[in-house]
Amino acid sequence: MPFASMRSVLPWLLLVPCFAPAGALAQPGEPALTPPRLLELAEPDYPDDLEGEATLVLDLTLDAGGTVTDARVVDPTGTPFDTVARDTLLRSRFAPARRATTPIPSRIRFRLALGTGPNATAPADAPGEEAPELHSDLSPMQVEGAELHSGVSPMQVEDGEGFGAVARVRRPAREAVRRTLEGEALTWVPGGGNDPLRALELLPGIGRPPFNGGLLLVRGASPHESQAFYGGMAVPLLFHFGGLTSFVQPPLIDRIDFYPGSFSVRYGRKVGGAVEVVPRDPATDRFRGEVDVDLIDTSFVAEGPLSDDLGVSAAARRSYVDFFFTEVVPEELFDVVAAPVYYDYQLALTWRPRPGDTVRAMLYGSSDRVSLVFADPPDTDPVVRGNVAVDTELHRLHVGWTRRLSDAVEQELSVAAGPTSLGLRLGDAVRLETDSLHVWTRAEWRVRLSHAVKLTAGWDALVSPFDVAYRGPVPRQSEGNFASAGPVTTEPGTEASPSGTLVHPALYVESALHPYRSLRLVLGLRLDWYSDIEEWSFDPRLVAVQSLGERTRVTLGAGLFSQPPSLQESAPGLGNPDLEPSQALHLGAGVEHELPAGFEVGADAFYKRLWRRVVSLPSGEPPYFSNDGTGRIFGLELYGRVPFARRLFGTFSYTLSRSERRDPDGRWRPFDYDQSHVLVGAFGWRLGRGWEAGAAFRLVSGNPYTPVEHGTLDLGHGVYVPTYGPVNSERNPWYHRLDVRVEKTWDFDAWRLALRLDVQNVYNAENREGLIHDYRFRERTDLPGLPILPSLGIRGQM
Repeated sequence: MPFASMRSVLPWLLLVPCFAPAGALAQPGEPALTPPRLLELAEPDYPDDLEGEATLVLDLTLDAGGTVTDARVVDPTGTPFDTVARDTLLRSRFAPARRATTPIPSRIRFRLALGTGPNATAPADAPGEEAPELHSDLSPMQVEGAELHSGVSPMQVEDGEGFGAVARVRRPAREAVRRTLEGEALTWVPGGGNDPLRALELLPGIGRPPFNGGLLLVRGASPHESQAFYGGMAVPLLFHFGGLTSFVQPPLIDRIDFYPGSFSVRYGRKVGGAVEVVPRDPATDRFRGEVDVDLIDTSFVAEGPLSDDLGVSAAARRSYVDFFFTEVVPEELFDVVAAPVYYDYQLALTWRPRPGDTVRAMLYGSSDRVSLVFADPPDTDPVVRGNVAVDTELHRLHVGWTRRLSDAVEQELSVAAGPTSLGLRLGDAVRLETDSLHVWTRAEWRVRLSHAVKLTAGWDALVSPFDVAYRGPVPRQSEGNFASAGPVTTEPGTEASPSGTLVHPALYVESALHPYRSLRLVLGLRLDWYSDIEEWSFDPRLVAVQSLGERTRVTLGAGLFSQPPSLQESAPGLGNPDLEPSQALHLGAGVEHELPAGFEVGADAFYKRLWRRVVSLPSGEPPYFSNDGTGRIFGLELYGRVPFARRLFGTFSYTLSRSERRDPDGRWRPFDYDQSHVLVGAFGWRLGRGWEAGAAFRLVSGNPYTPVEHGTLDLGHGVYVPTYGPVNSERNPWYHRLDVRVEKTWDFDAWRLALRLDVQNVYNAENREGLIHDYRFRERTDLPGLPILPSLGIRGQM
């Protein structure tokens, strides 16, 4: 049984100041005050994946030399724009405020409008560009008794003075081979249980996992062919068992970036897709707290400043399924040894010792445990007796340092280390224990050579000592493996205890070019080494973004992607150490158009070619695996988005695709999770008075399966052995589900209370996830999916 898929065995505002002439705030007989004057606004440094627009109001503290010593967003948006705005103004230059002719410290209120996307303009000195709009004259702002139209309260400033200003800058469009969830989009999803990672299921390019199992099914790729990242470092698991919830607390997530294909050379070692969860820096303006309680678990989050430049956050969650599990599980089926329980925790600190210098440290972990005992062994597989247990655990310490070395050079260094363990026991037939220490390092330098050229170079490396103990059936390929559905009793067995150290270093370089105003090219090269198979891979990639006017852009992407074999495929005694990396060619083309009022629509066509896929040898003899498999994936995605700023908001997507594989027998067949049609629509409505309601509907083609034609009695083992038809030649019926969510929020003076009702599968659709056969394989019954599943939750914030 593949180690990479063991987890799947469980089902589951504008500020409008009142201006006065310079010196108007001076009292009779006092020297006139002169406000600070903006000398140079630094160029905003946007993350490569940031899009959209934001106008932010910041309180700036300036010393007597005009240096910005502190910048705080008055009303944070909860998006990366907050960090961009703060960093931009910390690097900007001002002439100091003066009382008469004497420079004095001051604090001012400053409005900064930031913008990205297809209607954004390039920097002022880019070829053929006009200067961006920039209001650099700062006028005094009356702060005593002034009515500020945005509702921002007047601030208290040194010497009783305040000043206001407006600045607007734009940047060129960025590459579009990614989709981002941020702000409200992270937690409003009906059926998502307030979990940000469940919002991924609404995006085009994401397939439906069985039983909501938390698997990443990206554009027809296998779950182990896609990678999840947290804070730039790979993590093996995003969800607790059964896909109930992710291991990261919602308030600590800044955004989620999803790369369905043709992604940057920053990411490697996978041929499918990538998901990066970007953590949010702890608050440094005031202390905040949140407690969330529902029928499954309870969590808390607390954050706040330890000093002006140091923020801290802490979060924890624990399930309490184990408290009532023994009352739910029928005694005639199982004896409960250890009921399902999971927990997770996160601790983060962010320190900004000086402008352009940020140190982040995170400690986080996750644990899942469940253990049951069969009351009686199953008739189909009598060797499977005793306890069935799954135990997974992850702990990480992650430290990162980002420093602006100059106006044109930025450096990012990070290291993450911690143990990961997996234990699986299936009676006396299968036993697996893996223990490993993962040490990830990353260094990246971003250099702006000119306004038309930006260069990024870096390296990332994994060093992982491991120990494995395995007893069970001979490992087989992780997909299209119909033979493993037979009785374990009749399968040839093996035992192995491989150990060693994986070393996977990589170098990459990427250049973003603006040959002319409306065209952006991103060229990348990545070189990887895999110590376990002693092989190299070299992956060139290209993305081109052409703007057609202010609201439309076209994207083209192409590139090679490589992936080393998993541990059970290459470890001596379990697999073949002479395997080569699997490879894939990604080709994609897309168009995106922004309609009036912020509505967005788009379409993406994609094609993937896979070769050197790892497949089982027909003989079933050592070395068990070869690189003789191929594959192809192609499809079209249509999507639309109604902005969350509106009273009625939501998303829509439809994917038409085909994912096929070819094994050594030479015949093309559907991939295990091939879903020809995926239709998803989710919409919310702000009803007023703190009420909000939403609904999400999914209609998905049923997954393929391999039919059983009949069973034959194996006299030697005393069990019936199935005879299978063609691999994945039949399909489960269509899957459909409606989820609804209703939430009521009450706002008090210093805190907020929210009550939500979230219901999955409202009309209790009887979706079939698979089939269960009797011991002679003559009769079969449906394996049903999740029934109606209500969840009531309460959340308090301060």
